[in-house]
Formats: sequence, C-alpha cells, structure tokens
Amino acid sequence: MPRLLLLVFAVYAASFAIYLLQSQSHHESPPDPTPRTEARDGVGTPPSSQKPWPRLPSFLPWVSSRAPPPHTCEAYFGNGFSRRVDVLPAGRGGGGGWFRCHHSETLGSSICEGARVRLDPALIAMSRGGEPLEQVMGRAEEEELPKYEPGALQVEGPAAGRTAPLVDAGFLNDYVPTGGIGMHTMRALLESARVVPPGELHCSQVFFALLSTSSS
Repeated sequence: MPRLLLLVFAVYAASFAIYLLQSQSHHESPPDPTPRTEARDGVGTPPSSQKPWPRLPSFLPWVSSRAPPPHTCEAYFGNGFSRRVDVLPAGRGGGGGWFRCHHSETLGSSICEGARVRLDPALIAMSRGGEPLEQVMGRAEEEELPKYEPGALQVEGPAAGRTAPLVDAGFLNDYVPTGGIGMHTMRALLESARVVPPGELHCSQVFFALLSTSSS
C-alpha cells in the first residue's frame, strides 16, 4: 500500500512539473512567422497589451502604394479601389473643377469624387416621399428611383470650353458597368453629367459627397 501511494504521488508530481513547463513556454511569445507589412506614410499603430497581430494592409489607411491582387481578401476588404481614373484633371484650362474615379476590379464598381460640382434638382425627377402607404403599395421600384435629365450633374471645366458630356459610353461600360442591376442610378447620374464653363454654377447650398457606383 505505501508503494502504491508513492507511485501515485510520483505520477502527480511528474504531471504537475510538465504542466508548469508547458505554461512557461506558452507565456514566451514565439517568433511571428507572418511577414509584417510596414506602416506607410508614417502611420503607426498604437501599442497594445493584447496579442500583437500582424499589420495587414486592410488594417492600415488606404494609402497603399501597391494595388492588392484582384479577387483576394485584401482586394475585397481592404483598399481594392486602386485604379485611379482622372476624368477631368484639376487645373486644366484654368477651370476650378476636377473629377476622378477610383475603380475596383474585384468589386466591379467605382468611387468617384470631384470639386466645383453642382446638382440641378430641376433636372431630377423622383417620388416626393411621405405619401400614404395606400398610395405606394404595389408601386414598382423604378418609380421610386431618381431619373436624371442631361445636365443634372454639372462640373466646372476649362475657361475656354463649352458644355459637353463628362464621360462617354466607353467609360461607363469600363468603370460603371450595369452588371445585374436593372436600373443603375449612379451610372445614369454620370451619364447625365456635363462639363460647363466657369460662371455657370450657381449653388444655393454647398455639401460634400462621394459617389459610390456598384454593379453587384
């Protein structure tokens, strides 16, 4: 009996020693096999007492100098809008307006931005909203979406220029494809856009916006 107790005690002691050794090895941080991506443009991450995760490009601001490979996780959830298209370059011909788009091959959509841009509400038709439920029941979706006439979106262009379309059909097919959308309102808005000479923009309200064009 004493020998049996001694054997049980030895087994427990050995198990406890192995547990202590394993706990000590877990507390020591093993080398991270994942290559870290250096922060760009001087942007760093604050120190944290938690597990030091690798700096993936999707965790950093969208200032990547290299475009992520198409159809990868970084392209879907990081900055996949990596192809910049200058539709109306800044400062051309003395005009104060500019317009450009950032295209994502993975998502098949674009994000567009510009300056000296005007929306003309008189050239935009859509439901006024606030109607009683009985009046909108059974209404088609197309009736709820805005419809744009030429010139609904205006961008200030060169001083010696004339009113002309901002983009052509080739641009729309390449960077704002219809995809599976029956009525693509952002494509229709860009199709209505016109470049106008300086002095043609008269705005009663000023706001800032980004145009997101999705074809999914």
